[in-house]
Amino acid sequence: MNERVPTRVELLEADIDVRLAGEWDQLFSVLSILPSQFIPMVAAAMRSAYVRGYGDAFQDVPKGRLYSDHGYPFTPPEARS
Repeated sequence: MNERVPTRVELLEADIDVRLAGEWDQLFSVLSILPSQFIPMVAAAMRSAYVRGYGDAFQDVPKGRLYSDHGYPFTPPEARS
């Protein structure tokens, strides 16, 4: 058995998907009831996902842990000039 190793991007996507599981579940349950509302619902879900990710990034201890866990550099906003 030769299993493919996920890329850094795939691992990051999976970590983000776990954080957004509730939002995706809510989106798909609404879309099955109101398919004519597809575009506004997706836009609202994307905004919700953005806000959720932004908030999570600042609540991580230490800040930026999501980035560092996946090998990406992170400079906290207060350290940027």
